[in-house]
Amino acid sequence: MYNQKIEEDIFEFFGESHDRFGFPERMWRITSMRGGESYFINGSEKCAIYDCGMAYCGPMTVENIRESLEMSGHDTLDYILLSHSHYDHMGALPYIKEAFPDAIVVGSEKCAKILERPNAKKLIQDLGIVARDLYTPGSDLEIKTNYLEVEQIVHEGDVISL
Repeated sequence: MYNQKIEEDIFEFFGESHDRFGFPERMWRITSMRGGESYFINGSEKCAIYDCGMAYCGPMTVENIRESLEMSGHDTLDYILLSHSHYDHMGALPYIKEAFPDAIVVGSEKCAKILERPNAKKLIQDLGIVARDLYTPGSDLEIKTNYLEVEQIVHEGDVISL
């Protein structure tokens, strides 16, 4: 019953034609598997991804980024935008940063401070292992914590030009 109520509220707010995967023309979903989301933003001069998805999705998300770069006509990924520090939004960051070392990781000051704490990185890794084992039983993919850091802090009202 609870889910039905949420669905009714969504329809009331957005209308029945709301498509949660309907994006502007120059933005598309690059999420590779269940859990977490990641989106490619194709700017006229630069491109970015918004969130990274879970760690176990990292290698496949990197491939989706490469395909998106090819489709968009860009040579490289310029920005990795983090909405917040939850493991399902940034767990794949190490794989993406390894593949695109020049991409600038952008996030809030709060996110940057959280990622400075070793226990936060350990928790992100532990939750990543649980997700990996749940969604890909038998996988031995290493759940990495390197590159879990914000390189450019943004504040409300800041603009990142693409």
